[in-house]
Amino acid sequence: DPHDIAVLYFEDQSPKQDLGYVADGLTEGLISALGSVPGLSVVSKGGVGQFRGGKVSRDSIARALQVGTLVMGSVEPENDSIRVTVRILDDAGTELDKATFKKPGTDLIALSDSLSQEVAGLIRRRVGVEAQLRKTRLGTGNTEAWAMYQRALQARRRGDSLFKAGDAAGFTAAYRAADSTALLAARLDGKWPDPIVLRGELDYWISRRASDDPGQAIAAIDSGMARAAEALALDKNDAAALELRGALEYWKYLNPFEPDSARRQQLLTQGQADPEAATRLNPSAASAYAMLSHLYTRLPDKSMTDVLFAANKALDVDAYLSNADVVIYRLALGYYDLNQSADASKWCAEGRRRFPSDPLGTDYVAPFKS
Repeated sequence: DPHDIAVLYFEDQSPKQDLGYVADGLTEGLISALGSVPGLSVVSKGGVGQFRGGKVSRDSIARALQVGTLVMGSVEPENDSIRVTVRILDDAGTELDKATFKKPGTDLIALSDSLSQEVAGLIRRRVGVEAQLRKTRLGTGNTEAWAMYQRALQARRRGDSLFKAGDAAGFTAAYRAADSTALLAARLDGKWPDPIVLRGELDYWISRRASDDPGQAIAAIDSGMARAAEALALDKNDAAALELRGALEYWKYLNPFEPDSARRQQLLTQGQADPEAATRLNPSAASAYAMLSHLYTRLPDKSMTDVLFAANKALDVDAYLSNADVVIYRLALGYYDLNQSADASKWCAEGRRRFPSDPLGTDYVAPFKS
């Protein structure tokens, strides 16, 4: 169906490969903007992220993501401006339409808005949907702050890749760079909570990965909680900040960091309330639904039906969220426990299709991933 769309990460075609953060920011802003258009189904950034680098053919990407339309693009410098080229392709990889435009390199927010306008026109011609994308919701009007934030996200991704590769020193250095760059973004726009939330998310993952150092884990949790409080002081209804606080509370509950039983129960209660509030404020908060699908197994007033509802919501919102393998396995086991064999078989088959090198019963049963 051409209404099913994947926006592939734009290519950085600068001679020194120093516009990657711009390319990533434009891509993710466009995914967010298109995702709000009625009549379109847009693959999340997690889904398209696995195809970065251009090593997989376009038609193979379309088949893997089950989409009928691909959006591709590139950014390159031109004197003091940045030129963006965007292309619309069908599921066979055939180019159907394209547009090129440029904006001053000092006005990246205008660049993002122009991209939305151009893509809206291409989408209209391709699928006939009236895509109103006049403004992408970047969260800040400060171009410098936006650029710093994108650089911080880039450093975080680099750190995550290094951790997976077993490079602990590289991971630590990349996360430190991400934190210091996010701090600069926060100082450039003191009313923008996103860089503060990012710093808290870095703390969360440092605590998760400090398995052999409880002291470091506790310090990272406390730091993350302070970041969440700082972001919520700017906006008490910031869904991402609420989700962050809930994740830290639940993570602290799951580990022997808090010996007092009453305090542990308080952590669980608040760990439930925060992601639930996040999903009410942002129904697209897939990772919050995924966390709740695990947390509900700890609550006596919640049933397997509640667990399955939250897990289904997580995948409905984002089929490619980072812990999709665990959520799918949770669905398979949950339906099996309820003697609903057809649904259990469906999710077993989906797990094997999506994760053929990760058979059910191995990595699927990790106790908690978020």
